[in-house]
Amino acid sequence: MKKATASRLVFCLGLSTVFAGQSLAVGEKAVPLYDRARQLVEDNYFEVPSLPKCQSSACTDPAQAVENLLASLNNPLNKYLSQPDYQIAVDMQKLKVYGIGINLKRDPDGRLLIRRVLEGSPAAMAGLEVGDEIIAVDGKPVLGLSETSVAKLIRGPEGSSCKLKFKRENIEHIREVARIAIVAANLQCRKLPGNVALIKLYRFGLLAFPEFAGALQSLSEPGAIVLDLRDNPGGMVDCWLNIFNALSDTNNKFLSIYMRGQVSARVTAAIPAAWRYTERPLVVLINKGTAAEAETLAYSLQKSGRAKVVGTHSAGQWYHTELFGLPADTGLQLVTARYINIDGQNLPSSGVQPDLVVEDEGKQEEAALALLSGPK
Repeated sequence: MKKATASRLVFCLGLSTVFAGQSLAVGEKAVPLYDRARQLVEDNYFEVPSLPKCQSSACTDPAQAVENLLASLNNPLNKYLSQPDYQIAVDMQKLKVYGIGINLKRDPDGRLLIRRVLEGSPAAMAGLEVGDEIIAVDGKPVLGLSETSVAKLIRGPEGSSCKLKFKRENIEHIREVARIAIVAANLQCRKLPGNVALIKLYRFGLLAFPEFAGALQSLSEPGAIVLDLRDNPGGMVDCWLNIFNALSDTNNKFLSIYMRGQVSARVTAAIPAAWRYTERPLVVLINKGTAAEAETLAYSLQKSGRAKVVGTHSAGQWYHTELFGLPADTGLQLVTARYINIDGQNLPSSGVQPDLVVEDEGKQEEAALALLSGPK
């Protein structure tokens, strides 16, 4: 298998590499699974790794052997994905999931709240609302479970349903909600007071940049822009580059890509003049869920002086990850590149620090508008 290259990351679409794996019998798959995983790490990990050996006799539990292999890399973003987790990850790449049309988030008190209800989804038709607190899924309490774990409980085969127990204004409710195939949007847009365009980017998927440019055009030449990158986990390299260059006219470059032990590329992109919005005042919203390519975009806009950043610090995960398929329909999430400063220094592990810290996410949009309307 060919090694990853900077050109694949920067000048191509940046799609994750997916290898089709054939299911093997338990007795046959232990060593092939580990060997395939090891080869993928050796060929694609962003640093040339020094990996532990695994003898055939020691690989009686293939999944554990692969997890031990990844643990030796000391980066929690490297993950072995079981069959259901890998399928969910692939579906998310395709922007299609089988669920009810909600996104979840923990509040500071640890409650699991609905933060988004997709318009026209089964969840919307069942009457679920933003701010509802999820208590249980199909009778299983969600206390102590991560958002990802609860999302997996909610997702399921198309045509099936799940029973949600939730609380609204201290009153508990139970609703049975159907699961359907949901095409996840890259973004949403709307007008705010004062002719301000709000662009909420959920991820940097395949069509995110043309959707971004189209959204701004659809809002009839807004006078200012709020770019909401909260809870955006990143995505394709070229996508954030294109958006940065559409919003900024600076020729300065602030980031490089580090791969296989060397600086492999300086990030840049060329954007048609009709898709450039370099003169509109700009504020970027971030939080600790802003990661990878999303925080590189926020960092570059802030560093260039193009935008003010509002919210709380970002995740500090300056890595690009890709998916790779393994036998038995399992897979790897593997770090294939790291973003660094143009001078070769590591970016801060504390992430992007806002120009204006606003802890309450319900007040961050208002704070952004205040910045835009304040003294120039």
